Amino acid sequence: LITEPIVCEPSASGQYPAATAAAEPLLDPPGVKPRSRGLRVGQVHHPPFALYRAAVEALDETMLRAAGLDAPRTEPLAHYCPGVDAELFGLRS
Repeated sequence: LITEPIVCEPSASGQYPAATAAAEPLLDPPGVKPRSRGLRVGQVHHPPFALYRAAVEALDETMLRAAGLDAPRTEPLAHYCPGVDAELFGLRS
């Protein structure tokens, strides 16, 4: 079902919120030695693009329940984009 597109405007270049420290990670399973921890940031540049309404046909919400939170009592809000060309930059700490 495609209706009128919703145009998303990217923020002006260089105007990104400041990164904040990530929460302390959970203990890793034995033998797991991650190389990096904490918040990583990167930039993605793209022209404005259209979003189209989408219908959710099935939803099995488990993440909120696992965190001890109640699931929303409203219908899910879903949109999709058929595609957009983007320029991606590497992650940094």
